Amino acid sequence: MDVHHHWSKFFERLPSYLDLQRKLMLLEDQISRLWGGIRVVYTEELQPVLTLEGYFSVLDVFHRRLLHSRAPFHPQSLQGLQMTLNSDRMEQLKVVEEQLIHASTEKLALVKLYKEPSVSTWQKVACSEGLTLHPQLALHVHLCMSHFYSVLQDGDLCIPWDWKDGDAVK
Repeated sequence: MDVHHHWSKFFERLPSYLDLQRKLMLLEDQISRLWGGIRVVYTEELQPVLTLEGYFSVLDVFHRRLLHSRAPFHPQSLQGLQMTLNSDRMEQLKVVEEQLIHASTEKLALVKLYKEPSVSTWQKVACSEGLTLHPQLALHVHLCMSHFYSVLQDGDLCIPWDWKDGDAVK
């Protein structure tokens, strides 16, 4: 798959993405009303860990739980306050991510291992697991997790996050 393929897929998904954003805003408003005007806040630090679909799923589960256990809040009594949803799974994922990055960097003798912003933390973990299970000769390079194979202008080597052993040999 090349860059054009990824852009094509991105534009194909754009209408459903915008629809999901609208649904997400409605869900946040519903939660706000149920909790007396408190605002649900999406923190940018969690963005690489949690996709929009994942965030919607977390909010949807939270909303359903709220509907079953109505809290006795007076409407607008908590207006001006903010609530940030957090998950222990995210914290655990960060720990696993750091361990895998360290193991991959050590095993492959990499100078640097990093990801492009478009690669999620879940994808980064999957790629790191693959690198530790199938180490290839990659001594003293800067390795970037991406969506396709490339070499950056500064010499960094990019591999797709979902690479398979023997992909580049084809």
